[in-house]
Amino acid sequence: MGGLGIGIIEVMVAGYAPPWTGANANAVAPYVAMMVLLVIRPQGLFGTPATSRV
Repeated sequence: MGGLGIGIIEVMVAGYAPPWTGANANAVAPYVAMMVLLVIRPQGLFGTPATSRV
C-alpha cells in the first residue's frame, strides 16, 4: 500500500507542480507525505493504537 501511495503522489506532483520547481518537487513529495502520515497516524497505516493495562 505504501509503495502504491508514494507512486501515485509522485505522479500527481509531477503533473500538477509548476514548471519552475523542476525535479525537486518529485524528490521531496514522498518525504512530505510520510511526515504528514506519521503526524496523523503515528502507529502507521494498518497498526493498532497501543493500549496500556492498568
